[in-house]
Amino acid sequence: MNLLLLSFLLSSILTPHEETLVLEPGRSEYPLIYPLVVEGTFEMESLDSGYEVKDGILYLEAPPAETLVVKARYLSLEDTAIAPVRIHEPNKESRFVSSDSSSREIPVQTRGTLEVHGSKTFSISVNEGGIGDIDQGLSVNVSGELTGVDVEAYLTDEEGTFIPEGTTERIEGFDRIAISLSQDRWKLSMGDLDLAHSLPGYGVIQRRLQGAAGEFSLERFGARGAFGIDGSKQEREVLDTEDGKQGPYYVGQRDSDQPVIPGSERVYLDGKLLERGIKKDYVIDYSTGEIRFTNYRRIEANSRLEVDYTYAGTDYRSNNELAGFNTGPFEGLFYREADSRTHLFHAWSGEQQAVLDTARGTEAILPSGRYVGENKGSYTIEDNHYVWTGPGAGSYDVSFRRVDDAEGDYVLDPDSGFFRYIGPDSGDYRAEILTSLPSREEALFLSLDEDIGALNLSVSTIGSRRTPNLYNETNMLFGHAHRVRTGIETEHIQVELDHRLQTPQVWIPADGDDAEAADRWNRDSLPRSFNAQSLGVTVIRESLTLGAQGGHLWTQEHEFRTGLASSAPFFDLSADWLKERQRAQANLYPRIGIFTPLAGLGFENYTLDTANTRNIEPLLGLTVSPINELTMKTTVSRRIDQRKDENWEDTLYYDRLGVGGNWEGDKLSSSVNTGIERMSYLDAAEGKKWQAFYADIYTNYTPSSRIRVYADLSQQTTRSRTQIVEYIPVEPGTGDYARDPETGEYIPDEQGSYKRIVRTEEGAAPEIERDANLGTDLNFNLIRLWSALSYQESPISNSLIASGRITLLPRETILNLILEPSYRSQRFPSWGQTDETLEGWGSRIELRSRVHPDYLVRLEGSYDTEERHRGQQPLRSREEVSASLAPIINLWLRIEPQIGFGTLTAEEPFYYPELGEIIIRRAWVGTNLEKRFEELKLTAGALFTQRQPNVTDLPYLISRDDPPGLHPSWTAGAERSIGKGLSMRLEYEGNLYPDERGLENSFELSAGMYF
Repeated sequence: MNLLLLSFLLSSILTPHEETLVLEPGRSEYPLIYPLVVEGTFEMESLDSGYEVKDGILYLEAPPAETLVVKARYLSLEDTAIAPVRIHEPNKESRFVSSDSSSREIPVQTRGTLEVHGSKTFSISVNEGGIGDIDQGLSVNVSGELTGVDVEAYLTDEEGTFIPEGTTERIEGFDRIAISLSQDRWKLSMGDLDLAHSLPGYGVIQRRLQGAAGEFSLERFGARGAFGIDGSKQEREVLDTEDGKQGPYYVGQRDSDQPVIPGSERVYLDGKLLERGIKKDYVIDYSTGEIRFTNYRRIEANSRLEVDYTYAGTDYRSNNELAGFNTGPFEGLFYREADSRTHLFHAWSGEQQAVLDTARGTEAILPSGRYVGENKGSYTIEDNHYVWTGPGAGSYDVSFRRVDDAEGDYVLDPDSGFFRYIGPDSGDYRAEILTSLPSREEALFLSLDEDIGALNLSVSTIGSRRTPNLYNETNMLFGHAHRVRTGIETEHIQVELDHRLQTPQVWIPADGDDAEAADRWNRDSLPRSFNAQSLGVTVIRESLTLGAQGGHLWTQEHEFRTGLASSAPFFDLSADWLKERQRAQANLYPRIGIFTPLAGLGFENYTLDTANTRNIEPLLGLTVSPINELTMKTTVSRRIDQRKDENWEDTLYYDRLGVGGNWEGDKLSSSVNTGIERMSYLDAAEGKKWQAFYADIYTNYTPSSRIRVYADLSQQTTRSRTQIVEYIPVEPGTGDYARDPETGEYIPDEQGSYKRIVRTEEGAAPEIERDANLGTDLNFNLIRLWSALSYQESPISNSLIASGRITLLPRETILNLILEPSYRSQRFPSWGQTDETLEGWGSRIELRSRVHPDYLVRLEGSYDTEERHRGQQPLRSREEVSASLAPIINLWLRIEPQIGFGTLTAEEPFYYPELGEIIIRRAWVGTNLEKRFEELKLTAGALFTQRQPNVTDLPYLISRDDPPGLHPSWTAGAERSIGKGLSMRLEYEGNLYPDERGLENSFELSAGMYF
């Protein structure tokens, strides 16, 4: 695969160009003669303002004040080496023939050429301790046609456009390699693949794997196959919802490297598939599995919330295999997921393996003691239990598992961090390991889908075999499922009959088809074994639709349901009946000119063994569309919850008043979704009320190319989540933290004696969470102003951060003044279960003057201050002032001398009150040099920093960053361009610290290729 990619890269031809550009006042865009510019190769002399080259166009940050003639040099792809410019993204999704898989035809090019774009970088750093870090980055896009074969490839180990918070509607791949070759009748894909294949009647198989997939078609016959390693696994979770809680809700495997694979989740609310996006239904943080719903999708206590997702395997590597065919109306498919028998983190002893060989569930508890040899372990055996002897003084290594109180035999000694035996059923730890077992699942799928005139017949069946424990293959579980659907469809009538049967042990690898069925039967999820039938009839008369449906479900007993529905352009009605639930809904929305009045009524009744409950929700509203750009809507509703013991009594009023609107104009776009919700609990002892305002407001105003103002505000309900951090003593050398003997704080330490445990407690009442952003970008002849304000507030923390950049006389070369103010205020939970607050101001000012074409004067000054409090007690303070002179001189080499001075004033009243005010005076002088020799660039620099404190012994928090005394540092480097688009760089840095660190040297070698 790598050789194939390399051949693609070498096939691109790079050509150097030199172009003369005439830059004019008031003009910022200049098309280049050769538009396919290689990234990182564009150079332009005698220009002070910043610039960017994108899509073959040079964009100036600021137009020149007078006409300038400049030389530009760059590399480009040679015109004869490429087809007409057409850039298309590689298809990273399966193209298996499926109504549910995402597919796209690859454009056929008429010439045997490829378009190649990308970069490759590599760096290795070496310091006093040996190799310090190895890093590399690669990003390549290839598309086109070679000898009649369409080629698309995508390779990257950089994150690109992926946003972990999940607010984007589409997510691009990252850290992935994918190559696709195809013709009219076949396709082959290799690398990191997203497998998506439909099982008619059962949903979609969705997995992410590393491997290969292919498909072939010949007239009425088609075949496909896929094989992958390190495949993902499928999971479904049903979440408990609450009134007034838009989030957070949590899904995912906590012990997995990827609790939720980005883009794999399918969120269903009351059986309906939701859309991801901050302006849609929900957002998700893939690193934690946290889901928050927007105010466009309200969550209630009786909402049914289900999430299907895939996650990375945890304890074993897994393989995925798929093989299938289709011919005419028939389709067959075999699919297997199998773990390896080798645990990723444990090598089992003979005693442990004997337990695994007889286990019959999905998990096993193993004895954890392992004999490692005399004086190689930390424990010995006395009277059939383990006794701590210290590292390297025993014969056994032992792992312990936390259990409930008085169910274990050992306790953790809080002082020493080892485990001590105290007797059977007296402690809360056991000498054992709980491990998952490797498993294998296999499914064979067959289906028939045929249209005979107006009649459609669809038959599908699945046979499966599951082996929960591959160490014990005598325990196999077989299952079966089938589904038969038939229907007649004419111009005015539709009839559909559906029969489905499923046995207890069947394994269905698909997801996404059961959510709506579970909602119809008033269940969190369908049982593993059931037999269901349904009959539906729909009559269509012009714009009126009438439908009726009945169903039967057998699990442990027989259940029946019926339903009716009707819709027209101005109303919709629906009702369904179950033994334990009856519900109905009616909505009326006639269009009268620019007005659309809204009226609705919802009803749900639950028949329980202990008592009956029901809720009634009337709604009134109005939508107004006076012009095409504007739509306004307001609604008011009340949900009345009632409970019947002897008589019906109101238990809850849930009121909502909503106001929204949307404007889409040429210069202004804005959307508003606001409202008030109130809950009144009538069955509480003294009555309890809760009220909140929710809002989502987005505005963007761009009256001209020089002015842009944007703002957004969001407020939603949540439950306060308090993180309680505890540091538990463990065996010395096995923890992640150590305790500072001076401050008492816990600091990260790979050989520490404490383990950090985080517990989360959720508040009982709904609370408010807010965030807002405000920004401006104003660009005028005399001033340019950029500003950003961000505010976030939750029940346990808040943050306000403001920053700006003001440039006076941005178009002048004689004099520029740049001012960058900043402010931040934060509150967050801290160590010791107390709040910590931080407030800081900062400002940076820079004066620039080009007194000569080769001489730029830069005078810089800065001021920063920070105050921290823990509770009401001052924790620490910092105040820093500095000024420096840093001109740039362009002669036969580039010289950047600098000289500056500053003062740091600090206090540590919480930990070091006896030190009082700490003052560190600093002065520095140095220079950086740069010289170019055609393809070679040499750099060198030296900096001498003198720090003089007013106290002898500085606290570590200060001395690590500002060691007292003279601190010389120096750098040297060389960068050479080799060939077309290839560069190599060698850098050296040395530091002579005035403390115990002494002399430290580091080297870094890096290479990059840009094409």
